[in-house]
Amino acid sequence: MSRNNNQGQGAQTILHGSNTLAAVIALAAGIEVQLGTLVARAHKESGLSAEDWNALDEGKRDELLSATVDAMKAEAEAQAANGNGPPPPNAKKVKARVLVAFGGHHPNEVVSVTPAELKAYAESLDANPAAVAYAEALAKGGDGEATLEA
Repeated sequence: MSRNNNQGQGAQTILHGSNTLAAVIALAAGIEVQLGTLVARAHKESGLSAEDWNALDEGKRDELLSATVDAMKAEAEAQAANGNGPPPPNAKKVKARVLVAFGGHHPNEVVSVTPAELKAYAESLDANPAAVAYAEALAKGGDGEATLEA
C-alpha cells in the first residue's frame, strides 16, 4: 500500500513563481537568493492565500516579486554597510526538515541551513532532531514510524 508522506499535515499548495526571473538572484556582493525563497517571502508579504497568489496574472505576480527583490537588495546592502555581510563559507549549518514546499524544496526533504536561514524560514523548516530523523527515515524508504517510537 502506498503511503502519502504528507499524512496528517493537510494538503500542501505549491506557489507559482516566475518565468522571467532567474533561479538565483544576486542581491549584493556575495549575497544571493533562490527564486523559491523570494516567492515564499513575496507571498507572505502579499497577505494573499496560496490560491489567490496562484490565480494572479503573471505580470502582477512579477510586480510583487520585483518589489520584494528591491526590498531584499536594500536589506542586503544595509547589512553589507553595517559589516553584517553574508555568512562565511564555513559557517555552521544545521539540518532541518522542510515542512512546506519552497525554494525548490519539498515537504519532508532534509536541508542544511545556517541558523539565520532557519530563523528566516521558521514557518517552513523544523530543526528538531526528531523531525529531521523522521524525514531521513522517510527518505530511506521507511515510514518514519520507528523513529517516532524511539
